[in-house]
Amino acid sequence: MDIFNRGPSISEDTVVFGLYPPQQQSAKASVSTLAACISDFATRLLPQDFIWHRDSFEVKLAANPYEKDAWYLEGRMRVGDCIDDEWCTVWLLREISAKWDLAIR
Repeated sequence: MDIFNRGPSISEDTVVFGLYPPQQQSAKASVSTLAACISDFATRLLPQDFIWHRDSFEVKLAANPYEKDAWYLEGRMRVGDCIDDEWCTVWLLREISAKWDLAIR
């Protein structure tokens, strides 16, 4: 078995998601502004004293490898054994999709 030619793997305790704006709104500046708005929105939805088990919810700008000059938002967070953090993330993504026109993976 060749351990050096394996593809990247994602740990079982990791939630990975992508937020894709419509193509006409996928310019870098537009998606960067959207990231700030989403981060602020998610912070306002959660209680002030909310504590994540491992990683907190965050989105960051990423270049879309399938479309030239298109950008999207991605997130990756380790939740460990805390299933509540997973469900909280799913709830946040649902609330975000209700507010903005996005495709979420």
